[in-house]
Amino acid sequence: MPAGHTGVLVTGPHLPDALRRAAKARAARRSDLRVHTWRDDLVRWYAGAAAVVAMGGYNSVCEVLATDRPLLVVPRTTPRAEQLVRAEAMAELGALEVRRPEELTPAVLGADLARLVTGPAPRRDGIDLDGLARIPALVAALLHGATPAVAASAVTPEAIGA
Repeated sequence: MPAGHTGVLVTGPHLPDALRRAAKARAARRSDLRVHTWRDDLVRWYAGAAAVVAMGGYNSVCEVLATDRPLLVVPRTTPRAEQLVRAEAMAELGALEVRRPEELTPAVLGADLARLVTGPAPRRDGIDLDGLARIPALVAALLHGATPAVAASAVTPEAIGA
C-alpha cells in the first residue's frame, strides 16, 4: 500500500473459500490491509477511497465513475472480453486506467496505487452518467415511432404527459 494508506480488499462471495482464507491470513499479518467478503455500502466506500481497483463489471465501473476517485480496472478477459472492451474505451477518454491481468504483479500494483493516490483527478467530464433522466424521452420516441436519437432531443416530459 502507498505510505499512509490502508487497503480494503472485498473478495466478493464467489472467491473460493481457500483463497479467501489465504487473503484474510495475509491481511492479519499487515496493519495496512483489511479483507471483507462483502460490503453493502460499497458506493460509500468508493466515494471515500483515495483510489479504487476493480475488475471492471458494469455496476462497479459506473459506481466509481460517479465519484471523483481514480479507478484502476483489472478486467476479466475470459471467457468474455466485455470488461476489457469497456475498460479500454473508458481509458481512452481518460476516465480510468487499465491493467491487464497478465501484467499484474505486486510491484506493478504497488506502483499503480502510488501513482493513483498522488496523481491528478481523472477526466470524466465527457461521460454522461445521467441516462435515467433520458429514459422517458427514449421510451416516448419508441412509442411514437420516431428514432430514439432524433426524438431524445425533441421529446419533452410535457409531450409524453409526464
